Amino acid sequence: MRGYVTERGPTFRHRLGGVDTHSDAEVDAILSCGGKQIRKPAGELIRHAMQIAEVQDRDSVLMVGDQYLTDVASANLAGVKSVKVATFRPNTFPLAIRASQRLESALYSVLHLGRK
Repeated sequence: MRGYVTERGPTFRHRLGGVDTHSDAEVDAILSCGGKQIRKPAGELIRHAMQIAEVQDRDSVLMVGDQYLTDVASANLAGVKSVKVATFRPNTFPLAIRASQRLESALYSVLHLGRK
């Protein structure tokens, strides 16, 4: 799923059962008219996913992610629970993301030092 901010408000592209809500050409048109992609951390992405899945109860949602500053933060902004898991095959991520994950881990360690 991808979200875009347009002059008419947010719009979301998702694929269900092989059916895509927006074609590549439609997305190109959104972006060429000044639309911007909604990126994590953005609670709108999770709230829209809940709407698609017809889930009303936030307590029944669990966001699983491998990054604090994107996945866990998105869950917090959407008001749902989250769990942080280890990154699977971190060497496949670009260097910038791996560096960000190391920084996240270091910050988490510092913030939680002595809370054991």
